[in-house]
Amino acid sequence: MKELKYPTDIKQCLKEWYGRPKMAHIDRLTKLLQQFRQNFGNISCYVCSASGRVELVGNHTDHNGGLVLGCTVDRDILAVFAPSDEHKIIMLSDRYRKIVLDTDNLDMRETNSRGMARGILKGLQNKGYKIGGAYIAMTSNVPVGAGMSSSAAYQLLLGQIQNHMYNQGTIDASELAQIGQFAENVYFNKPCGLLDQSVIAVGGTVRLDFSQNLTYSRITNNCNNINYVVIDTGGSHAALTDYYAAIPAEMKSIAQYFGKARLCEVDEQEVVRMRTQLVEVTSVRAYDRAMHYYSENKRVQKACSALESGDSNEFLRIIQSSGDSSRYKLQNCSYDGDGGRLTSALDFCKGVLQDKGAVRVHGGGFAGTILCVVLSEYVTQFVATAKQHFGEDKVFCLNVRKCGATVM
Repeated sequence: MKELKYPTDIKQCLKEWYGRPKMAHIDRLTKLLQQFRQNFGNISCYVCSASGRVELVGNHTDHNGGLVLGCTVDRDILAVFAPSDEHKIIMLSDRYRKIVLDTDNLDMRETNSRGMARGILKGLQNKGYKIGGAYIAMTSNVPVGAGMSSSAAYQLLLGQIQNHMYNQGTIDASELAQIGQFAENVYFNKPCGLLDQSVIAVGGTVRLDFSQNLTYSRITNNCNNINYVVIDTGGSHAALTDYYAAIPAEMKSIAQYFGKARLCEVDEQEVVRMRTQLVEVTSVRAYDRAMHYYSENKRVQKACSALESGDSNEFLRIIQSSGDSSRYKLQNCSYDGDGGRLTSALDFCKGVLQDKGAVRVHGGGFAGTILCVVLSEYVTQFVATAKQHFGEDKVFCLNVRKCGATVM
């Protein structure tokens, strides 16, 4: 393969995306550029990257106007693209193969990658933005079903490509995230919150506040001796939509008792004071889930302070507290018919790590993934043990990425 020469600004972009770029990153981009040119010709083109994400603290708080601390990671969908005069988008992908979309016909909804892409284009149109044709070649190393939000990365990638080609890059991160959520809610028929899209749109380690639309601030992570490891415990999410949907619904049932739409509008002390009545009208589980919401918001604030002050031990304590609250208050670590795979994985990792790290359910829960935050001096040993127990391809060591979905 003939090596392509990359200018300094591209190398700087690769550094922002992946930390210290390796030859594997250069090779990946080179192969993708060659694939693009083989299929679409030697035309001027651009490169876009949208990464996966990790939710650190703030489990199931976004849909009730709460706080979340999350970060982007060094797994991404990488795309080479160019505008087209045709009213079509032609996408070539190692994951989705070939997709052709008519930009003049966006009404069909399908629960697949084609439908998701239509949803992004329709969402842009609904907000008054321009859309147009494109040639796109893409490749992904964001694991599907591993809780890193490969679907949200796909949404933000397509949104940012249209933003760059036809809107002069004027669409901000908040709007791109909302357009991604629209595509997933309406075109993919999945009732997700705004967390995944927001973290990926903004990038870095970020504190998100969903109480009034979306506000955010980037957090400086001075805990240089911690590592993030995501473990896929197995199990499908396919039949779990009702379990996910019940969490925001039950939290909102508590808010509705006070005549409010979301818990962010209700004072915690009022909820505590009215516990007896709330349990009678809703359920014990709904009340416990509401109390998880309030305690998670406090943990987000404390976690941000711990990261900025470099207090790794305090950060680990907060992560573990979040994990325990998700398991016992939010109750999203097991479900009817599940044999306890997720809870067994939590117990196993907690036993291995002892005081060298913290473990919590990652993302939606019920099945799928857990997050382990591990002190650097122990991470090699822990990862080796985890791979032996769960499988070589089920354990993902992640670095924090500094930026969101970006066109270079």
